[in-house]
Amino acid sequence: MTFGEWIASLPEDDFHREEVADWEASQHEQASEVFSTLQRLGCKEPGPLVVSEVSEKVAQSTQFAFLKGVTEILNWNSNMPLDVALDEFEDNETLELAISKVNESLSEDECKTLVAAIGKFCTSQVIYMLDEGYSSNLPEISTGWSLQECSTDGELTGRSLSGLHESDDGDEDEDFLPKALRTPDD
Repeated sequence: MTFGEWIASLPEDDFHREEVADWEASQHEQASEVFSTLQRLGCKEPGPLVVSEVSEKVAQSTQFAFLKGVTEILNWNSNMPLDVALDEFEDNETLELAISKVNESLSEDECKTLVAAIGKFCTSQVIYMLDEGYSSNLPEISTGWSLQECSTDGELTGRSLSGLHESDDGDEDEDFLPKALRTPDD
C-alpha cells in the first residue's frame, strides 16, 4: 500500500484525510517517502505517523527506528543462550553463583523470560529518563539532555525525539513500544 492509497481508504470525514487536503505537492512527496520508510522498518500502521511527521514536523520515523532498535535489544533472548548473553560478566564470581542458583531452580526458557522482563523494565526506565530530559534523582544538576535526530552524516536536523514513552496512539499509560513492535505477550 502507498500513502496515497492509505489516504484514499479513509472515510471522508477522517481527521487524517482533512489534514492532508491542504498539503502542497512537496509535502505529499515527503509523506510518500516517510510512509515507504516506515513500511520498510516494519511499521504496521504508518499512516498516522506520516501525517504527524509531515504536518507537525515530529521525527516519527526516527523515533520508530530508535524504538525498533530498543525492541531488537529486548528480544535478544529469542535465539541466544543465556550463558552467551552473559559472557562479558564471566569474571564476576557473584554473578556466576547467582546464575548457578537460578539455573537450579528454573529452566533456560524461564531464565530467559526473567532476564527479558528485567531488561524491559530497565529499558523502559531509560526511555522515560530520555523523554524527561533530566534525572529527578539528581536535583543538584542544572542541565539536562535531549535526543536529537541527525542525518546519516551526523548533522543535526533540528528535530527532537520526544514522546518515546507513549504508545503510537498517544496513551502514556501504554507500553512504550509502538503497537507495531509489540508481541502478543506485551
